[in-house]
Amino acid sequence: MDRASNSIPIREHAPATALCLVFAAVPIIVPLVQLPADRPARFGWQMYSGIKIIPQFEVIGADGGMRPITLTDFVANVRADLRYDDVLPKHLCRVLDDAAAVRARDPMTRRETVIECPR
Repeated sequence: MDRASNSIPIREHAPATALCLVFAAVPIIVPLVQLPADRPARFGWQMYSGIKIIPQFEVIGADGGMRPITLTDFVANVRADLRYDDVLPKHLCRVLDDAAAVRARDPMTRRETVIECPR
């Protein structure tokens, strides 16, 4: 019996082969793309290995007084891989009536950002 007559044509293997290659490549390509990103980068190899200190927040009142914010009062599960300085100041402006501005301070870079609250 001829082996060639019992084999499946190569064309029919192509979709399955392509799917397997994509499935195998994604766990390698995604972390490679994230490698040059700030650490820890989500879905990167260094996701949990980079040292990250969570920013500190202060609310500046209408009278100019400052009060520190305890992050756990507003965030249920504090994680080092999230960027709180992008979203938390806007949220604090919405929920705190006496807030005129919110100051975010990154202890690692010593960068300070003041976000004015719209009134």
